[in-house]
Amino acid sequence: MSSDDEMPPVLDGPYTPVRDGVEPFEDAPPLVEVINQFPNQLILGDSKGKNEHVIKDRLNLEEFNGEHFKCLDAAQAESGRFKAYRFLGRFMLDYIWNADYPEAVLKSLFLMCLSYALKGASAMNITANHLIFLLTSRHLDYEIAVHFKNFKKIDDKMAETILTRFEIVDQSNKSKERPSLLEESFVIDITAIDTGGKRQKMAGKGGRRRDFNVPYDLLEGATYELENNNDAYCLFRAFEFLRMKYVLPQQRFSEYKRDEGLQLNNVTSLLRECDIQMGLQFYSIEEYGNKIQEYYNEMHPGMFRLFCFDTFGKMKPVWKSAMTDYRHELCVLYTEGDDGAVGHYDAIKSIGKVFGARNYCFGCEAPYTHQNRHNSSCKWKCHNCQRVGNDFRGNCKNLNENFFESCLGCNKTFQSKSCYDHHKKVTMCTVKRGKEAKTIEKCICNSSKRCNACGVIYRPERQDKKNGHVCDHKFCRACGGFHAKRECYIPYRPKVKKEKRFIFFDFECTTNFQPDPNLAKFKHQVNFCYAHVTCTRCIQNGTWNDELDRTCAICGPMRFYSWAPFYYDNTAVDRAFRVDDPLAAFTKWLLNFESETLHIETGETRKRKRGGKKNNNAAHFIDEEAEDDVSDDNDAENNYMLGYDEEGEKPISVTTYAYAHAGSRYDHILIFGEMLRMGVRPKLVRQGNHLLEMSTSKRGTITRTVFRDSYKLIPIKLASFVKTFGLSIEGVENKKYFPHGFNKAENYGNVLDNLPPIESYHPGSMLPDDRKALESWYEENRETRFDLREVIADYCKTDVQILAHGLIKMRELFTQKTGADITDSITIPSACMRFFVTLAHMGNERIAIVPHLGYEKRGKQSTIARKYLKWRAEEEERENGYTLRHVESPGGEYKFGSYSLDGMVERADADKNLAIEVNGCYWHACPHCFPEDDAIVGGGETAGAIRARDEKRTRAIAREFEVEIVWECQLHRMMEDDPAMKAFFDNTPRQWPH
Repeated sequence: MSSDDEMPPVLDGPYTPVRDGVEPFEDAPPLVEVINQFPNQLILGDSKGKNEHVIKDRLNLEEFNGEHFKCLDAAQAESGRFKAYRFLGRFMLDYIWNADYPEAVLKSLFLMCLSYALKGASAMNITANHLIFLLTSRHLDYEIAVHFKNFKKIDDKMAETILTRFEIVDQSNKSKERPSLLEESFVIDITAIDTGGKRQKMAGKGGRRRDFNVPYDLLEGATYELENNNDAYCLFRAFEFLRMKYVLPQQRFSEYKRDEGLQLNNVTSLLRECDIQMGLQFYSIEEYGNKIQEYYNEMHPGMFRLFCFDTFGKMKPVWKSAMTDYRHELCVLYTEGDDGAVGHYDAIKSIGKVFGARNYCFGCEAPYTHQNRHNSSCKWKCHNCQRVGNDFRGNCKNLNENFFESCLGCNKTFQSKSCYDHHKKVTMCTVKRGKEAKTIEKCICNSSKRCNACGVIYRPERQDKKNGHVCDHKFCRACGGFHAKRECYIPYRPKVKKEKRFIFFDFECTTNFQPDPNLAKFKHQVNFCYAHVTCTRCIQNGTWNDELDRTCAICGPMRFYSWAPFYYDNTAVDRAFRVDDPLAAFTKWLLNFESETLHIETGETRKRKRGGKKNNNAAHFIDEEAEDDVSDDNDAENNYMLGYDEEGEKPISVTTYAYAHAGSRYDHILIFGEMLRMGVRPKLVRQGNHLLEMSTSKRGTITRTVFRDSYKLIPIKLASFVKTFGLSIEGVENKKYFPHGFNKAENYGNVLDNLPPIESYHPGSMLPDDRKALESWYEENRETRFDLREVIADYCKTDVQILAHGLIKMRELFTQKTGADITDSITIPSACMRFFVTLAHMGNERIAIVPHLGYEKRGKQSTIARKYLKWRAEEEERENGYTLRHVESPGGEYKFGSYSLDGMVERADADKNLAIEVNGCYWHACPHCFPEDDAIVGGGETAGAIRARDEKRTRAIAREFEVEIVWECQLHRMMEDDPAMKAFFDNTPRQWPH
């Protein structure tokens, strides 16, 4: 392991220098982040050694050198917790090829690394069945990632898959005028994982109940607290306890809950009657659940059905007995143990509370809160009385009561007296609005009605507020309105102009801090931040770049701020904060801008708009620890504030828009981490690993803040802003150069007589023209005195000035051309689309929203299948005189039972018509392309499962038709042999839905 001050090796000959940095594996993510994408139930490793994902040891580099590539560093790691092995290697190619791409060299490199990862996993007693391949480089926006699941062996296909991704990304890099991935070193990161397969049995035993590990809120009182006496009978004790709940009267059941001896006697009797061996280490519901169900059926015919849920986040039962007609559900909750094999069963008291809801429907196997809002298509719901359950199926017809009554209030017809009485039942409900609370009456007869004209049952409060219920009009999720079929249009809702606060900022960071000496990772630490505050009013008045002579109601008393752990003199700012942690100080200042800088009281805006409603919800965003930190930092110096003039406006609350150039992949990431440490959970809009937008709601002292990336609105380098927009900035000719490699804490007081070494400016990361410009500038200014504290302040301020001038200029130009504000959108495509929709809406109902499969809802088929059926139809008509029905023929696809045939040839002179099925190889698991049954193909299913389902479909069709299956790969071979067929395919246009 090299020391912190030692640079990576620079190779002689055709190899270009390695990246500018210290640690060769800086780009590689931690192993735990790679593993976390797997569901918990697939990880059956030992819980010991949770911190074993660190680099274990370095490897011999000579072992990984090839004829045309060289290994600069290599290491391995393992994790006993995850049953995973990790290989990391930094490689560089001998790039002496002319026009030929070094495919063979890259393939051999990828195969070598994959084979070594598999070999290394095997040496550590890890049987790997998943491989995660990551390739990272500093010129990539995100890593090249390939995931191989359930592979049998390392073969050329795996290397071809990686090579294809590599070539695509490399070509994309070249199109962005970035260096090729082949010109500099890159990291290959391979993680081999043993997922252990799916859990075989839910084995349970007694003992202390473990904490639940569920991704939803498990409400208090969801399960019963039962004593287990350290035996293994928790499964039987739970079912017997639930059975007695329904069998015994309430008073006797209360006594039964306290009598542990009687509970154990019932469990012993159950084991004896079910002929289950006693004294085993654990019992599973898969093995003994049906025996318990049979015993209960003998004792209480048609009364109980058994269910089992688990704590892995699935809302459907993981096991249920085969019963259809029953009255009560007996449900247990299985919690897996720490060792991944033996867990515990609890008796569920309220199944709805297990999922953080009020109720649970066993018909559609989903939780719900209110009966009247439950899924209207549920077969267990009575649409007359809105009750949900096994007894209410078919609108309470199962109650078999000799009753028939029509209600004139809701126009419904009832066949059960209990159903009629329940819908007429009046309940009292208290509704609070502000400080006022009033009691209203609720009745299903008033909240659910039936239309005599169309027969639809609807809820009046959920209909169009203007027109009420209109026959054939339904609510549309696409446009948010009510309309008939084929009347969906993009709604035009003009956006109300609102005042905005803009904060332009930039970070400068050190990159030599190593949080953990055992981890091969370095952390970026912010050591300087500069911010420029302005607003739409100041922009309109032309004072957005001037120092404030009086306080602005939106911007506050000052315009320019900075945060740094040192002092500086030559860069003018309105307020310079001397803090040890600039990132934390800036984030707290930004999120609490209105409460601390503008002194707007908490909830003041809400009182004005909502009639005095108080807001004490700051605890939802800031934990106790964070609140202590905030109070400690609010000293007299940091709370310095210019007073508002008597003639000045009262400060107003608006949304803050914080912009940083390329912030979605750098600045926003740092702020996001700091917000989480503060206890603030922002809403995210992501594009891959890019945080396009982070937003926080106005709660307590938190200001409504939106973080956006200016690069998504102006996708050019910051250095190009001045030339692109023709900016005229006082004291700024262009973006300056800064030695990021010299930015270290030990250099704060180190004043040099000349500039730092040119290597600290990272010339290797620049394009040739930019590198020449840097070298020319460096030679001219080599003897310039250098003080890191003054230079970093001036450099960061210049970047923010260029950003502010460029974005405001872009906003001005866009507004002049379109009349719209570009800062209303996150990206430039969304801004253009917003303008297009506005321009196209000369009146209402101008732009239609066409359904995905068209208005006619024709079958979903691939392009090659449609072209083949057209070609086959012409062939059948010309050669045999037959008619072939397909998706684009008159009448569409032929319907056979619940199936739609891709093509059907009507043959009058044959016993059976011909059914043609055109199957895509990937989605239907072609036996030629995917011969192994355990291969993962379309939809994440195995090839064997897909073939079994298709075989069932084929058998059903074969009863009435002669079946011909045509595979996609077969069509490609046919086109190679038949030029006329290929010409037909090439000349046939693609048909879109209509």
